[in-house]
Amino acid sequence: MRGDIRCAFSPIIDRESLIVAPKESVKRCTVPLLIGNMAEEGNLFLQQIPTIALPVVAKLIHLTVEKGPLGYRQRVTKALTDHIYVTPQVDILKNYSGHAWRYEYQYVLPGSRMGCFHASELPVLFGLNDIFGKADDPESIIVGDKMRRILGNFAKTGRVEWEEYRETACAYVISLVK
Repeated sequence: MRGDIRCAFSPIIDRESLIVAPKESVKRCTVPLLIGNMAEEGNLFLQQIPTIALPVVAKLIHLTVEKGPLGYRQRVTKALTDHIYVTPQVDILKNYSGHAWRYEYQYVLPGSRMGCFHASELPVLFGLNDIFGKADDPESIIVGDKMRRILGNFAKTGRVEWEEYRETACAYVISLVK
């Protein structure tokens, strides 16, 4: 599709291996689902684009950039995050037959200049130090423990500690809670 941008790992409906789009096939699925995203997923993909070029990029990929108090780069990041991650998640959740929960990860690794970008939770989850910062500080350890508890409980029980997804409910926020 001209001008459409999707995640590089988006499913391809080839009518052989994958017959219908995931948002359609989940109508029959009843396995518990936990789905979520980083608050600023798009930062990783926009990092190398100069701010002056962002309006052209947004127009080329048909992003709807809201007006508001945030800076333009932040608003484009939000629009890209919504387009590639949030909207497809909500489409799946609207059709999901089983129990489902949604989260948004908002913790920013100390020292990160890119915010809460795609995959920035991995050093915290696994307690690693990487090129984006150190995850061995007390706050990152608390968030990592919280994430492992949430994911472990979900794997064990098929449930999490917050309300199931509803169209009117916001996502559960994974961040530092003191």
